[in-house]
Amino acid sequence: MGKDLPLSPPEPAVLGMDFAGTVEAVGDDVTKFKAGDEVYACAGGLANLQGTLADYIAADAKLVALKPKNLSMKEAAALPLVGITAYEGLVRSGIENGDSADKKILVHGGTGGVGHVALQLAAKHFGAKVYATCVGTPEQMELIKSLGAQAAINYKKESVEDYVAKYADGKGFDIVYDSVGGPNMLKSFEAATLNGNIASTVSLCELDLTQAH
Repeated sequence: MGKDLPLSPPEPAVLGMDFAGTVEAVGDDVTKFKAGDEVYACAGGLANLQGTLADYIAADAKLVALKPKNLSMKEAAALPLVGITAYEGLVRSGIENGDSADKKILVHGGTGGVGHVALQLAAKHFGAKVYATCVGTPEQMELIKSLGAQAAINYKKESVEDYVAKYADGKGFDIVYDSVGGPNMLKSFEAATLNGNIASTVSLCELDLTQAH
């Protein structure tokens, strides 16, 4: 995290936000967890909270959850912030409004860290029809389809106009989840339907929005 971010912990600091581990002890008011529980969370590395890259940490129980039994510690430790980012972006974009099965979702960067989780949540949890862009290697195209997308889009070969016509009836996608950012945001505006929603997970940048009209 950069020093300019207002929520960065003071130096010297322990880095890291996500973790997975085993509970060693709990506070007097904690009833959800006990010693020996396997848990995971995004619970450090911000404001006055030291990070999670340590053998032991003190974590707020409200930020912690039991680790799913089908995930290894390594898998669980990689998921919290990514999962929160993907889920919140979709929900705040209105994926739960009305019938999710009727919605068409475009995920930019469908094989990226956040993108591939957003793809799976949109398709498998919310039941929407999901399409995702990628560089277009055979491995990436296959991965996107295996994660539940209706189709993988090679953004280097297909223009926004082409894949909107092909997959969104020429009208645009109900939600565009942009995990790429920068100039790609203009493609997100172009791909969204009238009154559609766009979620971006990437840092702030300056864009000429006149090109979107």
